[in-house]
Amino acid sequence: MTSNEDEAVEAAARVGLAARGATYLLVGGLGLLVALHREAAPPNRQGALQLVAAQPLGRALVALLAVGFAAFALWRLAEAVRGDKWGQRIGNVGRAALYVGFFVTALPFVLHGSKHRSKEHEVDVTARVLGWPGGRLIVIAAGLAVVAAGLWNGYRALAQRYRKKLKWREMGKDTERVVRTVATAGLVGRMAAFTLVGAFVVKAGWQYQPSDAGGLDVALHHLLDARFGPALVALVGLGLVVFGGYSFVEARYREIPRAS
Repeated sequence: MTSNEDEAVEAAARVGLAARGATYLLVGGLGLLVALHREAAPPNRQGALQLVAAQPLGRALVALLAVGFAAFALWRLAEAVRGDKWGQRIGNVGRAALYVGFFVTALPFVLHGSKHRSKEHEVDVTARVLGWPGGRLIVIAAGLAVVAAGLWNGYRALAQRYRKKLKWREMGKDTERVVRTVATAGLVGRMAAFTLVGAFVVKAGWQYQPSDAGGLDVALHHLLDARFGPALVALVGLGLVVFGGYSFVEARYREIPRAS
């Protein structure tokens, strides 16, 4: 890549990380609202986008988020193209595909504002897959993969693997202490959210109950009915808010490798 291309990739990475941070702040904030008021909007990206779209200049804000999602996807695709390890390439392609999905989810809110009513498809998809030969095993494997992703975030927090990706030389000591705290708490919060969603997907496959599958909104509403449920949901929401803050830290301080 040329120097200009490297600069474009870095700009896309930082814009994309900021967009990721904004959505985690919104989703985590909605989780906290659900913990306090059960009738609050569901804590998922679609609910968050609908909430933003309903505000003054909301469609413009959602459009900025959509641009951020597209930038994140382009960055990950660039990383996949210039990566030297196949495992990392595949992982980056998967992340790019995920954020293309977020971009597509945001578009109707840009075009139609908060009047758009998007439907959740996780339960329908799960029911369809459960009807396939070996469908239960596929659903269970998918749930375990989500749990594994959550545990990986916990490992990154405890082993401080995030450290090698940040520009520590540009931070003062006070900033470094804050960043370490935010990174650890945010990754643990993300671990809690991922493992919670994955556990309910595994349960759906094991017990052949598609209604147990879904996104974070389904998982947290199930958790609300457990003992100390509202407190646990509040902790998950707070963790996601902190991870959103860590995403903004990455947008500022992350090392973006240049093509060799």
